[in-house]
Amino acid sequence: FESRFLAAVGTRQILFRMLNNLKGVYLTSQQYGKVLSVVERLLILDPKAANEVRDRGLLLCQLKRFPEAMLVLERYLRLKPAAEDAEVIRDHLRSLRERVASLN
Repeated sequence: FESRFLAAVGTRQILFRMLNNLKGVYLTSQQYGKVLSVVERLLILDPKAANEVRDRGLLLCQLKRFPEAMLVLERYLRLKPAAEDAEVIRDHLRSLRERVASLN
């Protein structure tokens, strides 16, 4: 236990924590549409939250919304070009482009 755990937090921080908890619950039960809804609300709180942008893109992939997913994942790489997972996301984008091209 640390005394900082008792420090007051603002409404925005409480909302952020609640949404993250909800995100975890929905992910565990693989309710990807609901996770996406939560992530979009987190992005309202912080539009430049790169990890949430990435998660949104990956969720869009899971929901087979490939063109949207590509745009969002490209945005993630612009926000965080040196991210630890940047190469994985680039590979994912290449696969998505091939998939979309094969659908046309």
